[in-house]
Amino acid sequence: MDEKKIKEQKPGIEESFQRLDELLCELESQDCTLERSFQLYEEGMKLIASAEKQIEKVEKKLRILKGEEETGDPGHEDI
Repeated sequence: MDEKKIKEQKPGIEESFQRLDELLCELESQDCTLERSFQLYEEGMKLIASAEKQIEKVEKKLRILKGEEETGDPGHEDI
């Protein structure tokens, strides 16, 4: 699979938060049925899980970079 297809399948952090905002607006609308609410909830939970994993990866990279800056040793991790 090429990178473009992978990116289309998993939204980035910003896209996930934007879609979550859209889901919330739809959930808050008077027109949202109970069945649709469950669909939106499920989609939202998947987006949250995906964003959480992406944030954890970024935080790990930042900790590694911070360790490199403090020690000057690219192989040193302070986790």
